Amino acid sequence: MDSWQRVGAATGIGFVLLIVAATFFGSPPDFGAAADEVSRYYREDQRSIQASALVFAAAFALLLWFLGTLHSVLANAERGGTSLATIAFGGGLVAVAL
Repeated sequence: MDSWQRVGAATGIGFVLLIVAATFFGSPPDFGAAADEVSRYYREDQRSIQASALVFAAAFALLLWFLGTLHSVLANAERGGTSLATIAFGGGLVAVAL
């Protein structure tokens, strides 16, 4: 495994850590909360919401890098076709898009 593959593998760990960290920004109102409470949350907690969105965006950027590394490693391991590598990469892209 070369150094870039190690970095690519580490981005998977970074993705998980950032996703976990992004969930700790603020605490949104409960599902059945009144409209006033929801409105107040979005007015008063803008900074935490924006910070959470930024951390999520960075996490998904790391996920894309990890998916590229995973595709490369799986394609090298398959030695004949790249169907598993392509399916894994495509599934990851769909997850990022959702």
